[in-house]
Amino acid sequence: RAERKQEANLLQNKRASGEKDLTEEVAGKEWGSGGLMDSLNPRKEDSGVKTSTRVKSAMKKRAVQSLSKYTSPETAKDLQERAELAGVFLADFVRGARSTMTGESLHQRVAIGNNVWGPTTKVWALVEHMRQQLDNGSIVEDTCRAITNLGHELTPPSLDEAIERLVQEGAIEAILAALSRHKLNLPVQLEGLRALALMATDQYINRHVDEGALVAVVTAMQKWPESQDLQIAGCHLLGRLSMKEGVKRRLGRDGVIPFLIQILKVNIASEHVQQVGCTALAILACGNDENAKKIEQAGGIQVIVQGSQQHHQHHATPPAAHAPTSVPS
Repeated sequence: RAERKQEANLLQNKRASGEKDLTEEVAGKEWGSGGLMDSLNPRKEDSGVKTSTRVKSAMKKRAVQSLSKYTSPETAKDLQERAELAGVFLADFVRGARSTMTGESLHQRVAIGNNVWGPTTKVWALVEHMRQQLDNGSIVEDTCRAITNLGHELTPPSLDEAIERLVQEGAIEAILAALSRHKLNLPVQLEGLRALALMATDQYINRHVDEGALVAVVTAMQKWPESQDLQIAGCHLLGRLSMKEGVKRRLGRDGVIPFLIQILKVNIASEHVQQVGCTALAILACGNDENAKKIEQAGGIQVIVQGSQQHHQHHATPPAAHAPTSVPS
C-alpha cells in the first residue's frame, strides 16, 4: 500500500509539473496515433493493402510538412521518397519477422509491397533479397517468379528501365549463382530460366553468355528432360540468346543443334515444345549457312516436318483452351 501511494504521489507531481508520460506524449503525436506506429504494431496491423497504404500516407504527410519548410520543392520530393521508402522497408521488416512464424511467403510480401514500391525500387528489393537468401530455394523461386512477372506488369519504356536496373543490380549473376546452388530443385531451375529470358534483350545477351547462361540452360534441360515446362523455358532462352551472331556460331560449334533436335523428337506430342524448339532452330539457321547445314545433317528437317504433321489437325480447327501446366514441387 505504501508503494502504491508513493507511485500515485509521483504521478500527481509529474502531472502538476506539466510533464507527460510516454503514452500520453506518443498518443498526442500525429505519427503516433492511428498512423505509422499503429501500422507497425502486429496486434493492430491490418493485412495487405490497408497496411501499405497507411504507412505510405503517414510517411508522406510527415515528410511534406517538415521538408517544405527548409528546402526546395525538388529536394523535398527526393527526400520525401527516401523517407517513404524507409517506412516501407521498416513495415516490411515487421511483416517479415512475423511471416517466419506464420509461413507467409516472400511472394505474398512482394505483392503487398507493390502498393508502395515503384518498379525501380521493387527491382532493387527483389535482387537484394535473393542475393541475401541464395540458400533458400523457396525465396529464390518466388523472387525469380516476381522478376518474370515484371514482363506482364510493365510495358516499354518502364519495362526496359526495370530490366536495365535488374542487370545493374546483378540479377543475372545472382540467378545463375542460384541455379548452380539448386541444381536438383526443378521449380528454381524453371523460374530462374524464365527470369533470365526476360533480361536476355539484345544489349545484355553477351553478359548472359559471359556469366555462364549457356551452360546453365543446357545443364537444366539435360537434368529435367521430362519437364515440358522447363524444356519450353530453355528453348525460349536459347532462342533469345541466339540473336547475337557470335552466340549463334558458338551454339552451332558446341553441339546445341543436335541437342535441340533431340528435344523435339522426345517431345513430339507437345505442340508448345515444337513451337519454341523450331523457333530456336530457325534463329540459329538465320543468316548462318553452317548452322543450317548442321540442322539438315542432324535430321532436323524430318523432325520439324513430323512435328508439323503431328499437330496439323490441331491447327486446322480452332484451338481449345488449355489449363496451364502445373510445376512439380
